[in-house]
Amino acid sequence: MRPLPIRTHISIAPVTVVVLLFGLVAYTLHQVGVIREENENIRQWARITDRLYVAIAAGNRMSVLAHKLLSPEGADVDDLHFDYLEQSRIFSDSILYPQCVNKMSEATREQMINTEAAVRYTDNFDPAKVVRVLDASLPQLENVYKAWRSRKRAAYTDYYDNLQVIINQLTYVSLSVLLLCIILTIAMTVHTRRTLKRRIGKLYNVAQALCEGNVNLPKESRPHVDELDNLAGCFTNMARKLVHTVSVSKVLEGAEAERRRIAMDMHDQLLADLTAIKRTLADRGGEATQEVVAELDHVMGNIRNLIDDLHPQSIELLGLRATLEGHVNKLKKSLEGSAAGGTAIYASLSSIREDRLTPSQKINLYRIAVEAINNALKHARASRIEVTLSEDAEGLTLRVEDNGRGFDPVNLGEPAGYGLANMRERAALLGAEIRWHDSRFSSGTAVTLTLPLERGPAKEPTP
Repeated sequence: MRPLPIRTHISIAPVTVVVLLFGLVAYTLHQVGVIREENENIRQWARITDRLYVAIAAGNRMSVLAHKLLSPEGADVDDLHFDYLEQSRIFSDSILYPQCVNKMSEATREQMINTEAAVRYTDNFDPAKVVRVLDASLPQLENVYKAWRSRKRAAYTDYYDNLQVIINQLTYVSLSVLLLCIILTIAMTVHTRRTLKRRIGKLYNVAQALCEGNVNLPKESRPHVDELDNLAGCFTNMARKLVHTVSVSKVLEGAEAERRRIAMDMHDQLLADLTAIKRTLADRGGEATQEVVAELDHVMGNIRNLIDDLHPQSIELLGLRATLEGHVNKLKKSLEGSAAGGTAIYASLSSIREDRLTPSQKINLYRIAVEAINNALKHARASRIEVTLSEDAEGLTLRVEDNGRGFDPVNLGEPAGYGLANMRERAALLGAEIRWHDSRFSSGTAVTLTLPLERGPAKEPTP
């Protein structure tokens, strides 16, 4: 059976959870719609019963006013007419309310419309007619009001019963879906973790075997189906190249050549694979995925720095001076906000004839300068580091000096640490003179390398 790609392992759990949650949201929205519909039905019954109650109250008031108009007995007739006009408007607005009219039977609706027309205040207002019409219509309106009020109470009862049922259903479904999501997430996460741990463990075992001196690399037993397989293939290829290279006689030259090959492989394959993994994870979304993407960005930044340390490609394109200047500028940026932020680095790099240097001389000069700067940063506790590169008719001079603690002159003959020994070996390979002495500051150390050069263009020696 063909193994699943890593992107499938990673995406199964979130995709399944998203589908389940989407179904839960759809079900919840449907139930909320049912609740809203029933709630609107209750509100409608409340509105029409209120309107009908107002219409009955206005009708009773109109009947009282009409009786008074039949026998004023000293009352202000104009005030009675004005009060009747106001009550008739309230009665008309309430009895002809669209939802009230729609709820009435056809016969009742026709009778109420005729009643409203008969009791409406006009220039030919007849109080006796109004009394007759209202005495006939108000009892029927009260009967309709009682029936509607009973239906409103029934609607309220049904609403609360249905609401309780819906709440129970939503609670059960939500808990079931969430529990299922948790179980699926745990199960799939454990499965994915075991799969990744097993596959990455194989890479670790190969690396551990290489560290122990076992150069018999295992053969690839599975087809490449994802970025992790490509990464394993890249690692195996790079390990084989490294094992092959360290067996050559010229250690420094062979190491530089292998560094260059490894840097290119890491740039063209490893970074490309990690970028593909990052894009795949970024498309999935989620808080946990975003944390993994941030970690990948950090790892890729470290890999780029490692590639630049393995083999600075700018030394071939731009030359020694530009590459060294770029390294100093990068150090300045990295020191900002770090524990060594109090150290200032200054570079005075004169223009040199790059054609007088072979590629091997350029890379070894660069390595010596970087090692000297790193030693000053790590051990000197200096507040100022100066890097100087100059050229004259006799040759090239490279100097790195600081105002730090300095070296004990007694121990200068045997510099402690592999870094200083490596600088000596590289200087000897170049045929240059390197020495450690007091700097021009009140304290500190200066590393000065002098490389004699031919006047004409340099030629790479043939092995």
